[in-house]
Amino acid sequence: MKNYDLSKVKFGEYSRKSSEQEDRQVLSIESQIEQNLKLAKEYKVHIPKESIFRESKSAKKSRTRPVFEQMIRGIEKGVIDGIITWHPDRLSRNAGDAGRLIDLMDEGKLKYIITHQQIFSNTPSDKFFFNMLCIQAKMENDNKGENVMRGLVKKRRMGYPGGIAKVGYLNDKGEKGLRKILPDRERFGIVRNIFKLFLSEKYSVRQLHRLSVEKYNLTTTQRKNIGGVAIKLSSFYYMLKDPFYAGFFYGKDDNGDLVRYEVNKDVPRVITEKEHKKILSMIHRTGAERAWTYVEEFPYKRFMLCGNCGGSVTAEKKEQMICLNCKYKFSYKNKEDCPKCKIPLTKIKNSTKLRYIYYHCTRKRDRECPGGSVKESDIDIHLKKNFILPLAISPALKDWCLSSIVMLEREEGKLKGEVEEGHIKKIERLEKEKQKIRDGYQKGIFDEEDTSLRIAKTQEEIGHLRAKMGLKRGDKVITKSVDDKFEILVEVEEIIENGTYDEKVEALRLLGSNLTLKEKNLSSTKGILYEVIQKGLLQAKTKNPQFEPKNIIDISDRNEAFVDVCPILLRG
Repeated sequence: MKNYDLSKVKFGEYSRKSSEQEDRQVLSIESQIEQNLKLAKEYKVHIPKESIFRESKSAKKSRTRPVFEQMIRGIEKGVIDGIITWHPDRLSRNAGDAGRLIDLMDEGKLKYIITHQQIFSNTPSDKFFFNMLCIQAKMENDNKGENVMRGLVKKRRMGYPGGIAKVGYLNDKGEKGLRKILPDRERFGIVRNIFKLFLSEKYSVRQLHRLSVEKYNLTTTQRKNIGGVAIKLSSFYYMLKDPFYAGFFYGKDDNGDLVRYEVNKDVPRVITEKEHKKILSMIHRTGAERAWTYVEEFPYKRFMLCGNCGGSVTAEKKEQMICLNCKYKFSYKNKEDCPKCKIPLTKIKNSTKLRYIYYHCTRKRDRECPGGSVKESDIDIHLKKNFILPLAISPALKDWCLSSIVMLEREEGKLKGEVEEGHIKKIERLEKEKQKIRDGYQKGIFDEEDTSLRIAKTQEEIGHLRAKMGLKRGDKVITKSVDDKFEILVEVEEIIENGTYDEKVEALRLLGSNLTLKEKNLSSTKGILYEVIQKGLLQAKTKNPQFEPKNIIDISDRNEAFVDVCPILLRG
């Protein structure tokens, strides 16, 4: 103490604690301030309120702490020339900030740094020791970071992403390093139903979010200090786009490269990967059909784009009448008399009233877009020509197609079953190996660390095998979806001509019909399944003219009409 003259030094106090691993065992900021002021009192040092600096930031990177930068500016201006802190690692865990403090000492602007271990002054040995302690803190931090990353990579290989579980799942409280992810009984069914509703394309994200909060009471998982509140709209978007629900996720490997990992087979999936891709296309609107927030009685609007500018297409009703007096055609909405001859509308009896629905470009992308308009009746004619006539099939052909798909699935399933059986036997063998490792630990053959590493390696291999089995099963055709698409082909003519708004939307969604309006002309594309069916029907009719005649009737009693063209259709 007698070697240091602290009476004329203007001290500031600095306390810091971040929420990261590096500061887990460090005193709270309030405790640090209390201990630092107590230390200042022992040294008979006065610290004014404006010179007490506190912040909750990591010190791993240089020049990223606003309060620390404020203190440095105070030292440079001569407001402060001494610092009291708990430990050197509170001031810096990186070489940059440590070097700046030493430079300020060299310039005579910073005279002392007082910690609870010792006092650092402007001497070569003190500056060297201070720098060494900061570098040691950095090394410890880097080592912890490497260990954490190594553990995270191992966990990803087992099929579990790091961090807290997604909405609909819970973190297991088992053995550290081997903890799993479990379905949340309270929320898993709700989440699965939400994805199903969104895939039906009857709700926008905002509408579905409101429904989830108000009707299903979807909340985040209640934890110690957070959770238990209604899920926010931004988090709801992230949930719908998260690939974890489809059985995979992305994370860094040992080399720091971002790679794909498969979710552990024990974790139940909410949707398939194909459905995940469809959700992304609906949300990002990459040319595919999408759930809209604005729903009117215009079913074709959501499936149509402008062929000139690529923008959206809107629709509007036109209600017109022809004046019997002057033969002038005009829109009679909000009008009391004829715009041309001024005769009151009440005096025009038996007038001809016309009602149209026009589709045209919104011109939001290009105000000068030359795209024209088209009547809804013209779209009906276009769909009838391009979808109904080439694709309409009888109920008998629909049943035959579906039974053929089931037959092909069974044959493919036999081959996959043999491979899966081999995986199951290997998993059973690995489970027995895990038990032997535990028995070895009980007998003292393996130590705790060796046991954990061996079990983790075995569990990782089991996870890979179960992921492969999940992928094999995921390749299977979803018969219900195919059944719906074939049902549309049987009823498509009636739906297009007389169907309700919802029926038309569902038909167009299953047909995969993307309409394009360009200069009053319509064009469209079909889904892959219907392209194959159309090609097969054309070849079948070429070979056998009696197959599916122009006027569709039930010909299930004439099975020979199907038999001779089976090879043609099965190729598709």
